[in-house]
Amino acid sequence: MSKHDYILIEGEIQLKEGATQQVATSSSFEEVGCFETIRSYQGKFFLLEEHIDRLNKGMEYLGIESVVNVQRIRKDILTLLSHNALLAEDCVVKIQCTSSVDRRRHVVISTRDLTEKLPHWKLALVQTPVASKKNKETSLKLSSRIHYNRAADEANKLGADDALMLNEEGFISETTIANLFWIKDHTLYTPSVQCDSLAGITRNFILQNCKSESLIEVEKGAYTLTELLSAETVFACNSVREIIPIQQIGDTLFDTNHPVLTQISSLYSTNKKKRLN
Repeated sequence: MSKHDYILIEGEIQLKEGATQQVATSSSFEEVGCFETIRSYQGKFFLLEEHIDRLNKGMEYLGIESVVNVQRIRKDILTLLSHNALLAEDCVVKIQCTSSVDRRRHVVISTRDLTEKLPHWKLALVQTPVASKKNKETSLKLSSRIHYNRAADEANKLGADDALMLNEEGFISETTIANLFWIKDHTLYTPSVQCDSLAGITRNFILQNCKSESLIEVEKGAYTLTELLSAETVFACNSVREIIPIQQIGDTLFDTNHPVLTQISSLYSTNKKKRLN
């Protein structure tokens, strides 16, 4: 048996292969719902409360009844990690919420291995834009990800690790799985959430760290591709992969050993360890 044979459905442990409930396997589950993906640090979690708060907001937006309790979710995750023999190692935990026809809530928790940590990423310039706030609530992690999947397919065909996505107005937004930052002239830049990017939890933590430590000036706004490509260094971030230096976007190369990026990464690591619980 593998390390990820069990999943947890509505608080009950089941074999993934033998799970019969439609919410665990159907395509409708993926399309109508919301989710959070977190990292388990040997049974400890970083900013779990913030993830569950966003999950609850997603359910409210979708009209799904009930609220997910963070302490119950923590207990359920630990139960699943124990069944999958993952309490002694890092892994990825996905929490998915959906509703049935009668709008009842269903919660499925699963685990998977961490992907190999690359020293840096290459981003492809793709044609697929991010979903617009006019058509989809972009502040939440909703299960329908057709724009991201198309962009990821484009990036894969171009031999890149991820895609650089613009919004419909042509401003920098995000990658398919991460927020973006870049440094130029002693200033840290990141796209505003008004550019249809997710207000990522790791993104917010980095912004708070830089502000509290007066590490670097920070600006959020609408930026063009030309502005991004003139940066000294670029990095992406999310809750699973943490901080990832960007070595290349299209044909443009960047410094992945920039001293301020090193400081930001070190500060993130230090403060993250203080918040693991």
